[in-house]
Amino acid sequence: MKARGKFSRFIRRFRLPSRSLVKLRFRQAVSDRNRYLFFLFIFYIITLFSFAGIYYLIYVRDPRSFAFNSDIRASQGEDYNAWAEREIADYTVLVDLLRKLSDQFEKGGNPRPPRRWWESPAPFVTSEHQYTFTQVTIMAAPAGVVDQYISLSIKDNNGNEIRKIRLPNEKFVTVPDNVEEGKKVTTGLISYYEQYMGEVRRRVGTLTSPYPEIWSYWDFLYFSTITQTSVGYGDILPNSTQVRVVVVGHLLISTVMLVLVINLAFPPSRSGIKSRKRKRLQP
Repeated sequence: MKARGKFSRFIRRFRLPSRSLVKLRFRQAVSDRNRYLFFLFIFYIITLFSFAGIYYLIYVRDPRSFAFNSDIRASQGEDYNAWAEREIADYTVLVDLLRKLSDQFEKGGNPRPPRRWWESPAPFVTSEHQYTFTQVTIMAAPAGVVDQYISLSIKDNNGNEIRKIRLPNEKFVTVPDNVEEGKKVTTGLISYYEQYMGEVRRRVGTLTSPYPEIWSYWDFLYFSTITQTSVGYGDILPNSTQVRVVVVGHLLISTVMLVLVINLAFPPSRSGIKSRKRKRLQP
């Protein structure tokens, strides 16, 4: 009995506290000042990402709005060129696979085997591959449906998966259920990926120009970070009046946030305030 009592007391030490006790301890630990600092930090992060989006939109409209260091531009150009070659080669293989299914549709045959009403949609079949469209739904307990999209799985006749892609939500929202719908979706996918490869090739062609279009949102998130923290490495520079005005506003907001952080982190002591009031009241 004594051993059992000692064991139960030992287990009680590791018992998780109740929800109300956790809330009480959290309120005691987080004072008003710390709460203000926390919300100020959240606003700081939101400002960082928001201005990165503003800089990126300005760049997309006019790539000449920013100037980049020549060494960084050359290094980024080499990386982008290598990535573009891999990307074009990868999507060329995918388009060739989709063309085989499109050719099967054009022949007028039925590339989908018959199925019973209780079976899942059968794949579209060619002489070499199987193409299966599937509706994918991602759910979370409190939020419900988080994401929903169409996926395409391409397998060989032995059942080995060759490619699996996610179809763009803005163009393809339903699973093709018959030959006509399958033909329409396949043609749309070929056109979509050919346009994408054409855009990549166009950007590769800008590498020889003074303002190559190879920079992404993440590059301007970096620029937003060094601007908001007043680091300023000089590798990315504002090259237009519009960008300079936005940078000035960005710096003013970050300066105000810095002053608030200093006042919240190091508040004046009450004794100092009282002594200053006494000195003012003295004749």
